[in-house]
Amino acid sequence: MITRVALAVATVGGVGYVPIAPGTFGSAVGLLVWWLLGPSAVVQSVAIVAIFAAGVWSGGVCERDCCRTDPRHVVIDEVAGMLITLLLAPVAWAGAFGAFLLFRIADVIKPYPANRLEALHGGRVREHRAPRDPVPAAMNACILAIGSEMLTPFRVDTNSLLITDRLNAVGYDVRLKAVVADDVGELARVLEGALAWADLIVITGGLGPTEDDVTRDAVARVLGIPLDVDEEIVDRIRERFARRGMTMPVNNRRQGMVPRGATVLANPNGTAPGLWLERGQAAIVLLPGPPREMTPMLESVIQERLAPRSGSSGLFRRVLKITGRAESDVDAQAQPVYTKWIAQDVPISTTILAVLGQIELHLTASAANPADADAALNAAVGELQDALGPAVYSK
Repeated sequence: MITRVALAVATVGGVGYVPIAPGTFGSAVGLLVWWLLGPSAVVQSVAIVAIFAAGVWSGGVCERDCCRTDPRHVVIDEVAGMLITLLLAPVAWAGAFGAFLLFRIADVIKPYPANRLEALHGGRVREHRAPRDPVPAAMNACILAIGSEMLTPFRVDTNSLLITDRLNAVGYDVRLKAVVADDVGELARVLEGALAWADLIVITGGLGPTEDDVTRDAVARVLGIPLDVDEEIVDRIRERFARRGMTMPVNNRRQGMVPRGATVLANPNGTAPGLWLERGQAAIVLLPGPPREMTPMLESVIQERLAPRSGSSGLFRRVLKITGRAESDVDAQAQPVYTKWIAQDVPISTTILAVLGQIELHLTASAANPADADAALNAAVGELQDALGPAVYSK
């Protein structure tokens, strides 16, 4: 509940989800608020303090929830900045609009000293380093597997392992995996929560012809859009049955239901087409559950839609294996080494894992290209080897 309230405040009631220039729309809200407040300096000052405090709280909650700094959809800071710009300004609407334009230009180009302030790190200006390719913020992904059978002892979700591997290769950091029952309300709740932070949501399963195939229905409900029957899809399914000398059952028409505005993804190996939808910053991909159908469709989506967004960036990993040491002992020596890596030019996150007979340290670098990742990971491995000594037997 707290996260939803914070999200509503930080996005100024959803203004931050505008797909194009959300910061400009946030500044426009600030201009409107300035007009509503009137010319009183006291009223404007109180409003600025209140909005600033709300922004600090809600922005912090959203950063923790999104696992990134300065999420694109957080625009309450633009409202506060616009009010500060216009504080005590004896201007009418024409002057205020001019101030709005100057504020937006300054926010985009970051003139001195704003550009220097953004370089502050840990209370001091970062030292000059040789230029390298900029590291884009890792895009957050969520994977949902739909099917009540996977919530029993008899079936397990295996698709998410392949999906994670392929998403990592193009720069998507999987922050959540979940198996959801064939329940439209439950899936809608999970999907609504994921839309608050994820850049990409991949949903597998629940696209069949039966009443318990509810993925399309849940997505349409959350996005507030109707389902339309695509007769071309129905015709292709009918032809597929005809080639086998069969008549298409009436309930297969359900597979031709498409949330309005979705892009249909061809499925050459089955009757259930995939779907691609966008809402604000998030893309939603619906894929069939059978691996024979899902895998080639996933590869097409990555090649045609996801890889172009990330360029050559990706997540790159190394695993160090340690023997003869307890997990707590390894972490006590490794923690002072790896905590500083998250803030470096090529950030590296670290996970420690105890398995039978050994301890594993998993290092994940987010880099603009493989060369930068290799250089950062090689240095990190060297630091850990120096700290842990001969207990490291594999890297």
